[in-house]
Amino acid sequence: MKTFFFILLTMMFCSLSTYSQENKIEIANQRAQSIYLELGGNGAGFSANYDVRFAKKQGGIGACRYRVSSSWYLQCAVTIPFGLNYLFGKGPNYFEGGVGITIVSFTGSGGTFGGTFKGLTGSVFVPSVGYRYQPMGNGLTGRIFISPFIGGAGIYFWAGGSLGYKF
Repeated sequence: MKTFFFILLTMMFCSLSTYSQENKIEIANQRAQSIYLELGGNGAGFSANYDVRFAKKQGGIGACRYRVSSSWYLQCAVTIPFGLNYLFGKGPNYFEGGVGITIVSFTGSGGTFGGTFKGLTGSVFVPSVGYRYQPMGNGLTGRIFISPFIGGAGIYFWAGGSLGYKF
């Protein structure tokens, strides 16, 4: 009887370990996708974002494919940000580097970045570096980063953060 229980417990332990290992491998081979809200960054205010890796893995190169932004800092402005990013390291902690372009259209007049603009449309280059927490499975994700705006009016340092959900 003791031998039967020992064999039963051993089989249960081995099957649990195998199941756990399969889940880790399965998650590592899935394309990471996140939705998040961002304050600061490429949107120059508040934006909603969808971020996805190009390859079926948790890190590596990816892009914010969809961004919808509302710029409260840039008065009377509409911003359309585009960007690529790369996640370095192993999950759940990543170093994130990225490049982007933001098209900005000032529909009114206002003073921002030390100048006054009226009815101006243009674009700025927005590189970024920062930290991203992204769980291996589904769950809350967060980012903090520095992303200067580089354009015809000069270089303006900008920072931001985001909070979202990885699925």
